[in-house]
Amino acid sequence: MFRAREVNAREQLSRETLSWILFAQTLCLLPLFFYLPLWLPVFWLTVTLWRIQIFRGVWVFPNNLGKMLLAALCVGLLLLTFRGRLGVEPMVSFLICGFVLKLVEIYKRKDAIVLLYICFVALGAQFLFSQNVLAALYVFICLWGVIAALRSVHISRSHPIGKQLKQSAILIAQSLPLMLLLFIVMPRLGQLWAVPSQQSVNKTGFSDTMSPGTLSGLIKSRELAFRVTFESSEGETAQIPPPRDRYWRGLVLEYYNGESWRQRWLQQGHLAGSLDRRSATPRRWQITESTEAQTYRYSIILEPHNQHWLFAMMTPTWLDSPQVLGAGYHEDKLLATNRPVSSRVQYKVESSVGFKVDVEGLSRESLTRNLQLPNNVNPRAQDLVENWLQEGLSQQQIIDAVLRQFNQEFTYTLNPPLLGANSVDEFLFITRRGFCEHFASSFVYLMRLAKIPARVVVGYQGGEVSTVENYLMVRQSDAHAWAEVWLPGEGWTRIDPTAAVAPSRIEQGLQSAVAENEAALLGGGIGSLALAMHYWDLLGYKWHRLVLSYDDESQRSVFEKMFGGTELWRLALWFVGLTGGSLAIIFVFTFLGGKRKHKHVETRSYQIFLKKLARNGLARKTGETPTAFAERAVHHYPQWQGPIERITRLYTEIAYRNKSELQTQLAREVRQFPR
Repeated sequence: MFRAREVNAREQLSRETLSWILFAQTLCLLPLFFYLPLWLPVFWLTVTLWRIQIFRGVWVFPNNLGKMLLAALCVGLLLLTFRGRLGVEPMVSFLICGFVLKLVEIYKRKDAIVLLYICFVALGAQFLFSQNVLAALYVFICLWGVIAALRSVHISRSHPIGKQLKQSAILIAQSLPLMLLLFIVMPRLGQLWAVPSQQSVNKTGFSDTMSPGTLSGLIKSRELAFRVTFESSEGETAQIPPPRDRYWRGLVLEYYNGESWRQRWLQQGHLAGSLDRRSATPRRWQITESTEAQTYRYSIILEPHNQHWLFAMMTPTWLDSPQVLGAGYHEDKLLATNRPVSSRVQYKVESSVGFKVDVEGLSRESLTRNLQLPNNVNPRAQDLVENWLQEGLSQQQIIDAVLRQFNQEFTYTLNPPLLGANSVDEFLFITRRGFCEHFASSFVYLMRLAKIPARVVVGYQGGEVSTVENYLMVRQSDAHAWAEVWLPGEGWTRIDPTAAVAPSRIEQGLQSAVAENEAALLGGGIGSLALAMHYWDLLGYKWHRLVLSYDDESQRSVFEKMFGGTELWRLALWFVGLTGGSLAIIFVFTFLGGKRKHKHVETRSYQIFLKKLARNGLARKTGETPTAFAERAVHHYPQWQGPIERITRLYTEIAYRNKSELQTQLAREVRQFPR
């Protein structure tokens, strides 16, 4: 299974080169280990130690049978881990297995070059899991290390680490202008790393079901859900709307089983029915313009949440989503996509706040869904509504009665008590302490008892305005639930029961609506720390807008501003001109930018020695080796035999055996040699 290999000394990898290779591979693999099976880093560490032992001569290379057994072991572990599932993680794990096994196969320079080329593929694989600023910065550092390793393969002399890194940094700096040019002018193919991941988790603060305690247990997270930039009709940044208008609809929950609410348009994790992918609102939507209607146009950068829903401020009337494949309108007046959102995406929306929806009436199916209730639960709530109906209260009076009761007798809290089987009764008549989902759930339940069509809506409310840029940060702590009721002549109307209990929650945010001891649980920065957090978020915001969201539309805009148009001849002319100019600048600074020292230290010392002998009448012949010249010099000057032989021996040891530690001794011998 194992054998030693005879390798030409000139082809054999030096200790320095192997060290650089191991360093570069380690940099490229470390981030990937956080997303992949735990046995992979153990496997990598084992193979790395094996390769070190091979270099030391303790162990030997595997033969073909040994390689086959190692490969079979990897395939078996992958099948056992992923059970035949396909996806990003299995494919990347398979790549890493081959990448790691290549270590025990490299014994020549060409093998090392192949392994380092695989490093570039591993760097690209990192973007499959994260595309933020920190990931990009880390990949840049990895690129620096890989180029340093490539240089060590191609040079025959030992270089200090600092010099190796400096030369690699120069190579990267020389390539930056061309990299930037290619980024600007190359056709946009979309985000190649935007593929589903098995490691993706739901980060939206809620799922497709809601029960008492669902949101109150999640709003302590300060994770970002999405960022919003409001725009005018001319595309310029516009003023952010007031908090009372910042209701970000995500899901409509219509079915209630006595314990939890759920939505109807996901079936076994897949979107039920088709989406209307037109940019404008579908005609079947019954939207009636109101005198109080206000239209907002905005751009959302949505964090990955591995679900189908998108967010929009109330009723969306226009959608532009080149980055979101399969996005469109759902009949619940929502935005959704046929594919889970597995990477950060950006889309533009126009919403109408104050428009009346479904004023003409509901279909029989919709009416049935929004009046559905479970049997034999919450008898006290049923008695309460029956009393209201017997008193002859109208629908609006019943709504006002519930909100008035919430305002006078209930407490808004992050730590509501647990509820039993009759959760609505316990909340309304016993605990009277709850979070937004308690109020929304009980309110909709009472409305349905009163034969008023109603439903629960979950999403976000509010958002934090950045202090360093005019955009909105909506976090998980802004997760919210409210209600929508259908009234004759009014259509679907938003009613937020939480606003009746804690009005400051809507106008000033969550921290202002809870007790001081609970507000401390929400986190957030204070003073300079908060400002620093805003600047950091601004960096991520700019990174996505300027780099990750650089699509066809952005490219056309840049072409028109920089090149005066998007015609092919114009782009080709500018591309050739800018590329030639960049290469010319690099040439000037590299080859004509002043006197450069190309000679190594030992070469300069040896040439000083040659000049001293030349002044004494003995010059070195063209093509004459140092050893042959030393023999001739000793023949002419036998009195200097010792210094001549020592200088020649030191020079050959340094130049041909990489013994750089002898450079100081060589320089001293040359200085002491007589003129």
